[in-house]
Amino acid sequence: MNHSHKTAYTELKSMYDELQSYLDSVMLDPEDESLLLQCELLGDQIFAYNAAILKNNSVILAKGQGSLKELINQAKDAKEELKSAEDKVKVLAQVANAVDKVLAQLAKFL
Repeated sequence: MNHSHKTAYTELKSMYDELQSYLDSVMLDPEDESLLLQCELLGDQIFAYNAAILKNNSVILAKGQGSLKELINQAKDAKEELKSAEDKVKVLAQVANAVDKVLAQLAKFL
């Protein structure tokens, strides 16, 4: 082997050894398989729990938005009723003013 091939081989062997060492440190032994299965089961349960929370919160949010829309509509209706009542009060005040004028004219004759 020439020098560059030998250097490349040495570097590749070193990388392989480091990778093998890393994999050996993170890989579970066969006796740890039950731990891995428990972790996977726990992960599935956490996922199901999060999905249920999202579903419930979506329902609560939708109900809250519906209630808020209903409250806004009631406020609009109340505003319209108040405006209508204000208009009626203005008309009533005009009628009362006219009645006062009529009574004042009648009082002159009495």
